[in-house]
Amino acid sequence: MSSGQLPLISIVCAARNEASNLEELYKRIAQTLQAEDGDWELIVVDDHSTDGTFAVLSRIAAADPRVRGVRFSRGFGSHVAMLCGLRRARGQCAALIAGDLQDPPELLPKMLRAWRDGAQVVRTVRTGRPGEHVVTRLFSRAYLWLVRTIGGAPGMESGTYLLLDRRVIDALGLYREQRLSLYVLISWMGFRRASIEYVQAPRLHGSSSWTFKKKAGLMKDSLMSHSFFAPRILTAAGALATVGGIGYGVRLAAWSHLRLAGPDWRVLISLALAIGGAQMLMMGILGEYLWSAVMDARRRPQYLIEESTPGDPDDRFGAAHP
Repeated sequence: MSSGQLPLISIVCAARNEASNLEELYKRIAQTLQAEDGDWELIVVDDHSTDGTFAVLSRIAAADPRVRGVRFSRGFGSHVAMLCGLRRARGQCAALIAGDLQDPPELLPKMLRAWRDGAQVVRTVRTGRPGEHVVTRLFSRAYLWLVRTIGGAPGMESGTYLLLDRRVIDALGLYREQRLSLYVLISWMGFRRASIEYVQAPRLHGSSSWTFKKKAGLMKDSLMSHSFFAPRILTAAGALATVGGIGYGVRLAAWSHLRLAGPDWRVLISLALAIGGAQMLMMGILGEYLWSAVMDARRRPQYLIEESTPGDPDDRFGAAHP
């Protein structure tokens, strides 16, 4: 890439413990894009790996100036890592790809064609994942259903391998939330879309760090960031409990006036426990929203950079270096 020339496409990769996969990912990207008109760049964000991922990245970057990357000071999550990479992208468009080679780089030319045809967001839709555990499949379907129906992103697809136009990339730079669900945010933003189906490959090396705890946290953040559904449910539940309580009080008064036997004391204790539990649940949900607001109000950087490869520019959106 000549001096001053902007690349056609930036490939952004979030990597955590992908030392055994990065070399192969780089080779396949280079082979796939060598026939494309226009240059490319690969930006890898190391989410504080423990296996030498950044050392492998530094070696590749030293041999090919099209490859750049940074290492976080601690694990901030793959969505924040992808956002960091997008802020460093200089291409006319950018593709978000996993570092485990489950998303085939060979699909990039097809995604570029859809982009050239006018799509500003080119999404991939997984039609299958060989070897996927049934629990993972059920969780994925439940997550998509919730995000589409109550999460404010009806256009959400199953794939996280996508290509974004420069206009979309610049728009993402406006968002500063601490608890970020990047792919739901992209679905919520709109823009012209196209979809490409593919079968996701198994991991080439290593094991996934995407634990159930992280998946549950992502589901919670996705629903809270783009939907007011939970507070509305709490309001409806409170109104229903108020009406039910008034009705039950009238009934107890009638029983007392008619000198009829009232309800068993165990029923009253069960009702008290149920109401108390519901109130604690409501307070917990409201506390989650309040904590999210506090985190955003503090205006702390979304990530901190521990190290970067030579030639990496300073962050243009204010994520402080330690």
